[in-house]
Amino acid sequence: MKRQKILNLDILNTDYDEFMKNIEEDILQDRKKTIVAINPEKIMKLKEDKNLNDFVKNAEYLIPDGVGILMASKKLGGSITKRITGVDTMDHICELAAKKGFRIFMLGSKEEVVQGAKNNLKKKYPDIRIVGTRNGYDLDDDETVKMINDSGAQILFIAMGSPKQENWIRDKRDRLNINIFQGVGGSFDVVGGYVKRAPKWMQNLGLEWLDRLLRNPSRIFRQVHLLRFYWMIRKFEKKK
Repeated sequence: MKRQKILNLDILNTDYDEFMKNIEEDILQDRKKTIVAINPEKIMKLKEDKNLNDFVKNAEYLIPDGVGILMASKKLGGSITKRITGVDTMDHICELAAKKGFRIFMLGSKEEVVQGAKNNLKKKYPDIRIVGTRNGYDLDDDETVKMINDSGAQILFIAMGSPKQENWIRDKRDRLNINIFQGVGGSFDVVGGYVKRAPKWMQNLGLEWLDRLLRNPSRIFRQVHLLRFYWMIRKFEKKK
C-alpha cells in the first residue's frame, strides 16, 4: 500500500478495500499489526509524549482519520484524498471478520457500553464471532492477557482513549496471540448507540469535529491543537 510522510509519520494513502485485503492477509499469514488513527490532535500529543511517539512511529498502519491530515497532505504536495476513520475501520474489520470467520475480542469502556456494542454488531453482522469482552475497569493485566489468549481471538479492539490504549498495546503486544490490534477510542460508545455520530453529510465533508464541538462546546480548548498543527505544517512546507 502507498504511504505519504507527514511530519515524519508514514500515513496510509489507500482505500478501505485495499486496506481490508491487507488485514485479511495479515491474519491468514499470522502476522501482528497495529492500527493507529492519526489526526492533528494525535500528532500534537506525540510532541509531548515520547512513549506515545515511539509507539506510533513503530505501528504498521497509520490511518488518515482527520480531515486535517488530508489538508496537510495537499499542502505538502501529497495525494491523500480519502479519510480512513477509526470507527469505520473497526466496522470494516467486523464485516471482514463476519465473512471470513475471524475471531474478535473487545476490551475497554464501561460494561454496559461494551455489551451494547457487541449486541449491535451481532445484529448488523449475524455471523460475527465475538469470542470475548472485558470492560476497561480494574484490569488485572495477567488475567486479561490470559483471558484474551484463551479466547482464541485474532483481532483485538481496545477502547481506553489515547494514550492509555496505545500504552496498553505496547506493553502487552508481545504476550498476546493477536494479529490485528486497534485502539478505537470512543468507538464502542458510537457502535453501542450511546453517542450519536455526526450526520452523513458532515462525515462526508470532514466536519465531524464541528458536530462534536457543537454538542460539547468545552471541546473548543482542544481546537488549539488544530491551530498548532497547521502552524507546524506551514513551517514544514517552507523548509521544503
